[in-house]
Amino acid sequence: SGFEGTYCEINSDECVSHPCQNEGLCVDGVNQYRCTCQHGFTGTLCEVEINECLSRPCKNNGTCLDLINRFSCSCAPGYYGSLCEMDVNECETLPCLHGGSCINRLGGYRCLCPPGFTGDRCEVNINECMSAPCLNNGSCIDDIGSYKCHCRRGFTGTNCEINVNECLPDPCLHGRCIDLIDGYQCSCESGWTSSRCEININECESAPCINGGSCQDAVNAFFCTCLSGYTGRFCEVDVDVCSEPTLNSVLCSNGGVCVDGPGRNFHCRCLAGFSGQLCEIEVNECNSSPCLHSSTCEDHINGYTCKCQQGFVGRSCELNYNDCLIQSCSSGFLCVDGINNITCL
Repeated sequence: SGFEGTYCEINSDECVSHPCQNEGLCVDGVNQYRCTCQHGFTGTLCEVEINECLSRPCKNNGTCLDLINRFSCSCAPGYYGSLCEMDVNECETLPCLHGGSCINRLGGYRCLCPPGFTGDRCEVNINECMSAPCLNNGSCIDDIGSYKCHCRRGFTGTNCEINVNECLPDPCLHGRCIDLIDGYQCSCESGWTSSRCEININECESAPCINGGSCQDAVNAFFCTCLSGYTGRFCEVDVDVCSEPTLNSVLCSNGGVCVDGPGRNFHCRCLAGFSGQLCEIEVNECNSSPCLHSSTCEDHINGYTCKCQQGFVGRSCELNYNDCLIQSCSSGFLCVDGINNITCL
């Protein structure tokens, strides 16, 4: 075996059939051959491709791609080099935005963000209003690294947390101040009114003084100046001038009785025979000429006396005296009375 020819003088060439694969070099021997393989192949026939990735040549989680007689490393982010053995300094590209500080790390980097920003590259502006920091319905305005509260009327403070005390300037002049939200209310002292208790209530507006009294306003009070003859807080008391000591006899003369009237007014009820406002006038009953027939009238208190002429009698000398009673006619004659005489018929 392995030879041929008439006399077996020829060594058979086993390489004629090209048994070596993948461009392996066939070396003929006696009744055999040997394949000298190209780099990257092995096996009797060079039929086996050597996997250079079996040794895990790629560092830092790089991916190994097997090739013929070589390999290629596909590096994970942050690494480079034929074996991914080199760490990329990502901070050289200044990846951190908005003034963030870059810290290089194996296979990557880390950004230290300034206040108000976040994200891998500090690219996100933090909305500080998301936490609703403004109290009492204040409006939040987001800013870089901060916020600002626009407060409702009546509130102040960074977060509108302070209720403005509108009572601090003491607006109530004559009263107690009650603080409200965005305002105040005055509880006025007696006698004062208006929003700030600055107006003195005019107690005279209700015209409390009667009977012609004049009103003088004061703080939470009034005073009545009464006309003569009236007294009391409201001038409601009519003074009885007749009851004042000794006035009754002084006012009305000649035994007249004092009768009280409105205020200082009065009138005198006079005894018979007197008249006048104060009963100071004695009535002259002779003024009416009560005495008849030329008689003489003599006046006296509450009366008169008539001095009659001869031939007349009566209170007013109204009667002709019957002279036949004191004089007579001779027998057989009729006596006819005349004025202070008789006639015999």
